[in-house]
Amino acid sequence: MKKHYLAIFLIYASFFISCLNQRDAFIPVPQDQRHIEFNSPIIIENIIESRDGTAAGNPQTLNLPVWLRAYINGGIDELEKMNSYIDKYVFVAHSEGINTAAMRRWAQNFSPVYDSIVLAASRIETRLTGLAHYYPDDEYGPFFESFMRKAFSSACMGAVKEDIYWLKMRGDNGISGTENYIYLILISIDKTTMQDTILNMMAETLQNVSLSSSQRNAVHRMQNNFFEGF
Repeated sequence: MKKHYLAIFLIYASFFISCLNQRDAFIPVPQDQRHIEFNSPIIIENIIESRDGTAAGNPQTLNLPVWLRAYINGGIDELEKMNSYIDKYVFVAHSEGINTAAMRRWAQNFSPVYDSIVLAASRIETRLTGLAHYYPDDEYGPFFESFMRKAFSSACMGAVKEDIYWLKMRGDNGISGTENYIYLILISIDKTTMQDTILNMMAETLQNVSLSSSQRNAVHRMQNNFFEGF
């Protein structure tokens, strides 16, 4: 009898251990969180000074550009609702620190075509994982890794540097006792241009990977829905 119970215990223990060794279930990114990493890092109450003047004790009175106020209040989503950018995808690059000379050089030398790659590719990756029902590298097979490698190495043709703006912040954005600066670069790209670029990258990737029928079907479903809410 003891041997019988021991055998049952070993069977259950083996099953439990095998479950632990499997991957955790993949939870897709909720659609209303698709731009969470693109939200503004700025707390307006902590602004001391800006490119256009000092806060004079009340940051709400600052003469900030309309695009920056929209970004602070609602991130990229709010920016893309503006009439000026209704037909564009918008990105905001930012650098934070105390060395204003270095950040100024970074902003001036920033290439929207080549230095926006990480911003664009990160947004693409977020959309891909958000559409996946489980692990994207399983659902899309080798397409996922190959496509993302292409996205992170492709130029953002047509991207334009719209504006450069700086803010002086109270205490490391209000956390510590050292004042620091945030430099922001507003970048836009025509929606049609970027969509064509992405679709071409997808087509090229599909030609160069071997997929199972289920993986190929998953990629086609993803393609059909990719730009809804992108």
